[in-house]
Amino acid sequence: MRASKAIAILIILLWGFALLGHPQAKPPTSLQSVVVLRIIDGDTIQVQLPDGTLEKVRLMGINAPELDQCLGGQDQGAAKELSALLGQTVWLELNPQGGGFQRGRDNRLLAYVFTGPEPKIEQLINRQLVQAGLAKLEVLDANDGEFARDPNDFRVRYADDLIQAQISAAQGRAGWWGECDPFAASDVVIAAIKFWGDDEVVYLINRGKGPIKLDPTWQLSDKGQKHKKLFSSCQLPPNALLRVHSGPTAKRTNSNCSQSEIDLFWTGRNVWNNNGDEANLEHPLGTALDRFAY
Repeated sequence: MRASKAIAILIILLWGFALLGHPQAKPPTSLQSVVVLRIIDGDTIQVQLPDGTLEKVRLMGINAPELDQCLGGQDQGAAKELSALLGQTVWLELNPQGGGFQRGRDNRLLAYVFTGPEPKIEQLINRQLVQAGLAKLEVLDANDGEFARDPNDFRVRYADDLIQAQISAAQGRAGWWGECDPFAASDVVIAAIKFWGDDEVVYLINRGKGPIKLDPTWQLSDKGQKHKKLFSSCQLPPNALLRVHSGPTAKRTNSNCSQSEIDLFWTGRNVWNNNGDEANLEHPLGTALDRFAY
């Protein structure tokens, strides 16, 4: 009897230590069903809750062009895409906060919006808009420490998926990337930047038909050129993805440049500002190939 009790206590203790030593899995998410009543702009909708309450909802994790910008009008771009939801039921993933739910500017609810009652990534409207080139990734109030403690933080919960969607849009010159980008003709462009955390990543792509050779005359820099990355000789195949890492825990090994996915180490220091920055890619003689601001 004593032996059984001791074994039971040991199992409980080991289970407790396991919980302390490993991050908690994401708990099941309960989505709130609402009906879409109005499209305010490319990333904001008005909805009706089951009790009849009206709320404005800002789509979390993305930013669409403003109404006076290219593809920002009510009859085009993201707003036009969202208009297909009028009168339809959608499901909101909200962030509990202070007895209610997290809100942003103008008291708008912040939400990931799904077309189904379960949080399936293929049904995430935020992602669909990014993949169509009608919106871009946006991370509000980026906090490296908080994100490190909780990779499932509401602000970056679907960031990896949104980055992949944005790379796809840039690769295909979809939406803004083909119609509005002043560097739409460039084959090598900056598709996205993971600017938070201790492993920052700049995602460069070759969307041309042939390989492009990078060499030390190519330069990647931040705003004001406080940090500069000069490339070593590297052949970038067509449709290739090049990840440039920076930060204290950045990947420090460089992969073979002939691969479809390539990793290059830049610096062990953080380069990108959490509150906004600008990446510049320049060709020999200072010719601007791309400029990416967030």
